[in-house]
Amino acid sequence: MYLAALLISLMYGICFALSRKEEAPKGKPAPFYRMAIYLYKFSYIKRIPLFRSKQVEADIKRLYPGESGQRAQTDYYVKKISLSLIILFAGTALGVLVSIREEGRLILDKEGIVVREEDEQTVEIAALTKGQEEANVFTIRIAPKILSGERLEEVLREFENSLPELILAENTSLEHVNENLKLLEEYEGFPFTVEWTSDRPDVVDGTGKVYVPAETTEVALTAVLFYGESQWKKEITVCVTPKILSYREQVRFELEELLTLSEKESRMEETWRLPKTWRGEEVEWRQVTSDKGFLLWVMTLVASGAVYLLNDRDLHEKTEKRKKLMKKEYSEIVHRLLLYLGAGMTIRGAFQKASSQPFKSRGKIPSPAYEEMRYTCRELQAGVSENAAYERFGKRSGMQEYIRLSTLLVQNLKKGNSALLDRLKEEADKACEDQLQNARRLGEEAGTKLLLPMVMLLLVVMIMVMLPAFYTMGT
Repeated sequence: MYLAALLISLMYGICFALSRKEEAPKGKPAPFYRMAIYLYKFSYIKRIPLFRSKQVEADIKRLYPGESGQRAQTDYYVKKISLSLIILFAGTALGVLVSIREEGRLILDKEGIVVREEDEQTVEIAALTKGQEEANVFTIRIAPKILSGERLEEVLREFENSLPELILAENTSLEHVNENLKLLEEYEGFPFTVEWTSDRPDVVDGTGKVYVPAETTEVALTAVLFYGESQWKKEITVCVTPKILSYREQVRFELEELLTLSEKESRMEETWRLPKTWRGEEVEWRQVTSDKGFLLWVMTLVASGAVYLLNDRDLHEKTEKRKKLMKKEYSEIVHRLLLYLGAGMTIRGAFQKASSQPFKSRGKIPSPAYEEMRYTCRELQAGVSENAAYERFGKRSGMQEYIRLSTLLVQNLKKGNSALLDRLKEEADKACEDQLQNARRLGEEAGTKLLLPMVMLLLVVMIMVMLPAFYTMGT
């Protein structure tokens, strides 16, 4: 995690140093916006296709017809890059904090020394030995340094009564034991230290490890309860069934026993040094931690990339929504042009009149087709020829309907087509038919979407009708 954070910090530092001269808009996070501007400029100059997409450029041109295409693209990419940089920076910082927090919880140093605290500690330790590919992992409870105190005699009987159930572990009963018993030195909720002995250590030893007997064997376990200078005894009889131990299980058992004995012998000391050898071989100990900082950083990296890519999808969805609105408005626009041209107006006058005000109020719903027409009118006022303006109008829309309309207008200007009104009337009839078919298609889609809720409601109604009938038959 720290290496990844170092690389990210180095990258941010370089970008920050190189982007000092860039200017960020007011109200924006200046460092990230400056870095985003620099990265976009660098990729644009070097022609690196990392921050460029033909689909995105086409969508931006359609969504913002009255603005500079390059400026709109720059604003879009800079905003998207800066957002990804912010997410990556925040996630990396959070991952480092999580890793630091996990390291602060370490109680085992490199020399195998554990510092005791006033409260009981639980530590997860992994043992590495020669000849093993996987480490043995143990969860060890480290008791605090023994202090003087009074014994609560009234809980002794409760502990003795609960002890048979406490040692069961994964076994169903003490009359049928086929798993290791839970013979601990301490049990949660009781202030006793327990030493276990067995009359058959070859079957069940003092740690609760079960070895394979030739047949079902009864074993008498003796629990010696200690607290200060007081002690009590309790005997428990168990019936053990055989269980074969693998080499790995045997190694784990011996290492666990070695750890337990070593921890017990060091209880009067401030520190606990873990055993360095086992069967004459050196043992390497390390504490098992759950450092989720790197995982958090990876998730942040994925989220940052997802945000960057999903912005393109959102932009394309806006473009598709705009196309649907324009297709819906096409029939109305053609009828308005037909009306004004039939009244004797010129093509330019009819076009400007048709773009001035829609017939019906649309409230806050945007009208992209009329915006394109008004943009074309502004081009005409700026001195662009009618032929070029109408051709640009069709190309910007990117839809066959508007391309046909612009072609009709241009042909009439070039050749003086006297049949323009007839052609527009045919186009208006075709637009009405397309709109009617589109409405039918939407209706069919809505019916399909409602099919599942209708089936669910039918099931509810059938249950409501059939339940009383079943109750009546039962009575």
